[in-house]
Amino acid sequence: MPDNFGKLSTEEREQAKKWIDKQAPDLVCPVCGKGTWMLGDHVIGLTPYSMGLIFGGTSYPAILVVCGECGLFRLFSAVMAGVVQSTTEQDAAKEGATNG
Repeated sequence: MPDNFGKLSTEEREQAKKWIDKQAPDLVCPVCGKGTWMLGDHVIGLTPYSMGLIFGGTSYPAILVVCGECGLFRLFSAVMAGVVQSTTEQDAAKEGATNG
């Protein structure tokens, strides 16, 4: 799991990079046509749109990938990449901790 500020460890960054390379081995930027990407240091939390700020609501954790040429952002699911547990997995872990 990333730290409390969403920063990925070296191992998590490597895991995310391997997962992205496997899912999109020939990832090319649709804006500039280059294929040089940089992995962000933090998990990004995407939240549903609302008319005001909502704290503690639903969030979708994502891995940020930035084109090294033009700066376009691409996002991949941090859950699918295996660096963040889904809420179902988190609930199961909490249940096991209280029952075990």
